[in-house]
Amino acid sequence: MKEHEDECEFRTQKCTKGCSKILRITEIEEHNCISALEDMMIEVKEECKEKTEEILYLKEQIKALQAEVSVQKYIHEDIKCDGCRMSSIKTDRFSCST
Repeated sequence: MKEHEDECEFRTQKCTKGCSKILRITEIEEHNCISALEDMMIEVKEECKEKTEEILYLKEQIKALQAEVSVQKYIHEDIKCDGCRMSSIKTDRFSCST
């Protein structure tokens, strides 16, 4: 087993040149830390953009829910106007015009 581990092309090692990326032994000679770090930076920027879009979507959802809650707060089910018999009064203050 030890022999195989020493010769295995899929064996990995952490880059010692500065980026700390985990590389296969066969990749070490051709590895360029700057290129690897640029690729990682692009991935992080894409993830950040996705998270920003998700945050904006969730903020819109929160606003919609808050608006719905504020409207529901002023719907008075089972309440009828004594004058016109309107039911489910939908305001915080109601004044019948009849």
